Amino acid sequence: MSHNVTRIDFALIMIAGNRTRYLTLRPLVDADRSIAVHWLEMQTWEDDHRYKRWPAFLRPKLRNAKNLTLLFRSTADVIVIHVYESYIYFAALHRLLRRRARLVYWFDGTYSSDGRSFGSGVAGMERRVDWLHRWALGGTTRFVAWSEFAAEKLKAAYPASEGRVSVIHPGIQLRSWPPRDERDPNSPFRLLFVGGDAMRKGLDVLIKAYSAALRDTCAIDIVTAHGSISQELARCIDDLPNVRVHYDASSNSPKIHDLYDQADVLVLPTRLDLSSLTALEAMATGVPVVTTPVGGIPEIVIDGETGLIVNVDDADGLADAIERIRTDPDLRKRLVIQALGHVQSSFDAEKNTDALVATLKQL
Repeated sequence: MSHNVTRIDFALIMIAGNRTRYLTLRPLVDADRSIAVHWLEMQTWEDDHRYKRWPAFLRPKLRNAKNLTLLFRSTADVIVIHVYESYIYFAALHRLLRRRARLVYWFDGTYSSDGRSFGSGVAGMERRVDWLHRWALGGTTRFVAWSEFAAEKLKAAYPASEGRVSVIHPGIQLRSWPPRDERDPNSPFRLLFVGGDAMRKGLDVLIKAYSAALRDTCAIDIVTAHGSISQELARCIDDLPNVRVHYDASSNSPKIHDLYDQADVLVLPTRLDLSSLTALEAMATGVPVVTTPVGGIPEIVIDGETGLIVNVDDADGLADAIERIRTDPDLRKRLVIQALGHVQSSFDAEKNTDALVATLKQL
């Protein structure tokens, strides 16, 4: 290997939307011949049925042991980690042992092993930044946040990170999500919900709004995972007209592209999110978005400019926002145009990957 080629290892968690981001990122990084890249696929116990035989309290420990083994085998100049629990332990040991590699924590905002985010409350964050976290964070060369929201929460919880934080969102591959043809104004007005964790993503709020105010004017397509809809909510859905549930529309599949083509609004009344690939895909495709102001989403969906924002658990507000888009074609057109421009300027995976690699090479 030439002395001027930087060896970078990416240790990325392989679950849900994070795997989608990995599949977008990898070919873009691999195309850069000025670096040598190795990919460490960090697993969770959910991905390995062998771990499910062990008691629940042991599963995270088995996962971390497996991930730490991969990380300590690394001989890279720079190690980029996006898996919270393994990062904390590895960063602490890495600093204690004075290993030479530069560590970069590439994070969406998650800061705890139970999946809570920096947005869970400042008091909770301060309790969690204990001596182990401070030691690990102190040994990290660079923090790359996916949003200003995540960056500010990190700096509030750990002020010593000031000056070491960059904001680079992974983005989406725009070539995979070209603008669609204009919808036939005479076709039924279709709402699209996409979320594997249906309850966390607020499907029940959408169904409440639909049942009370939208059932006579709209139809719904629901894309989710098997087992994510409670029995009670499933019974409600069965009683409603013009609602279709899809369990076979995987990320970037022909089916999901067809559903975007048929949709008039993407509705994401999520209760907890740090970012949203789904919103970006819809905006790139030309589907207006109605969502909530959680995590870094307001940096993607700017209320009144690139989409509409409603409060969490506000079914009436959700119905009103959907009706505004349905009955105001000028608003709909303006949101679509401005959303596309926003995605192209700030969430293009090719541009953002170039920025990420340039940041890593500077280390």
